[in-house]
Amino acid sequence: LTVGRAYSSGQSSETHGYNMGGHPTVNRIDKFSFASDNSCTTVGNQTTQKHGGAGQSSTNYGYQTGGLFSLVIQKISFVTDSDSTTVGNLTVIGRAVPAGQNSDTHGFTSGGSDGSGSPNLNIIDKFSFASDGDAVDHADLSVSRQGCCGHSSQTHGFASGGSTTDWTGQSNVIDKYSFSSSATAADHGDLTVSVYLTTGHQY
Repeated sequence: LTVGRAYSSGQSSETHGYNMGGHPTVNRIDKFSFASDNSCTTVGNQTTQKHGGAGQSSTNYGYQTGGLFSLVIQKISFVTDSDSTTVGNLTVIGRAVPAGQNSDTHGFTSGGSDGSGSPNLNIIDKFSFASDGDAVDHADLSVSRQGCCGHSSQTHGFASGGSTTDWTGQSNVIDKYSFSSSATAADHGDLTVSVYLTTGHQY
């Protein structure tokens, strides 16, 4: 990366990986190629510097949602290197370290915390890739938590691990929810150990 950071978010096009924001104060957008091993280049800046947000990807855009004391949804273009733009808001402010998932048509933000020490969130928000706008409440996780990891299949989103309280009470739960239904997520299985603040890969 162009600078060391924590609590950043990742996005992927078909040809490049992206890294947005981070802690301490980093508002840059880094990009690296999948075709060859090399360091990142900075291709733009965030409209609002954030850390602890979730990453989602459509065909042509990368998204960062939430973050500490933030409800902003911002996006970057995979076609043209440029700054991010704000496209809408999540339903709840302060979505720190939630998990991100994406279907072919929508991005999803699962769980998180408002950063004030109050109970973690179980909310799953959904926003459209087709048009800019605010998110809507899509469904709930089976367990409220922050610092969980997001994964996506063609039809379902998954959230694994996380912290059920303020960085204690680590979870091993793997939740599964439907992209097409508003039903509460179901316990899909368990991780081999209880963990939080992990990262994941999705196809």
